[in-house]
Amino acid sequence: MANKSEAYSTDNPGYKGDQGQPQQGYPQQGYPQQGYPQQQGYPMQQYPAGTNVVIGQPATTIVTNPRPNDYFTFALLTCLCCFWPTGIAALVFSCNSRDASDRLDFNQAQNDGRMAKIFSIISLVIGLVWIIAVIIYAIVAATVVTKAYTRTYYG
Repeated sequence: MANKSEAYSTDNPGYKGDQGQPQQGYPQQGYPQQGYPQQQGYPMQQYPAGTNVVIGQPATTIVTNPRPNDYFTFALLTCLCCFWPTGIAALVFSCNSRDASDRLDFNQAQNDGRMAKIFSIISLVIGLVWIIAVIIYAIVAATVVTKAYTRTYYG
């Protein structure tokens, strides 16, 4: 190299300063540029300044039917704590409601669940009436026994 200005000049055949453009006298290598075809779709719309437009794919909507209530816990508690004959009927309807839900027969499940609720309410009312009657009977019996005891001994 004789001088630094010759080493970096563009006249020097070894200079590779403009890599993007082919040099004269050399054939262009690589694939020719190809454009993409015009996309079909909706025409461009003009929006006012400051408007954000979000374009996305349509969402998939899945509709699920909620499982009808089978009132199993209510039926079980009224069977154990209140009046067991109607409580058993409520448990049977509750289990039938759950089986119908598993078969995806939601109308039958809803009907059986409603019957389980009705029988549970009947069982609860009968049980409460029975408990209140027993409490009243115990109070009356205690009063009668106390009066009889006081007459006999204090007389």
